[in-house]
Amino acid sequence: MSKITQHLVGWLAGGMVAAWLAWLGVTDTLYQIIPSEPIILTLGVVVTMISLIGISRTARRCSQGWLVPATVVAFFVATGLLIDLTLLGFGLTIPGFY
Repeated sequence: MSKITQHLVGWLAGGMVAAWLAWLGVTDTLYQIIPSEPIILTLGVVVTMISLIGISRTARRCSQGWLVPATVVAFFVATGLLIDLTLLGFGLTIPGFY
């Protein structure tokens, strides 16, 4: 396995963890550990954004065989990012949303 492929596998694993963290923040499972909804959503946004940047930059330099796994993981990470951003935006604009 080449070094760039190892980097991509690391980013894909990190992306899966980021998406998992974003989904836990949405479903209030993580709320039992950190009792602040804006902090959980902001953490999910930051982690998923970093993961998407790493996946996209690394996937460009990898072979075409890694394009499908990178796209699938990037889709789930982007979905978590979109949901967290939407809920964070609602919480900042609608009083009493949280």
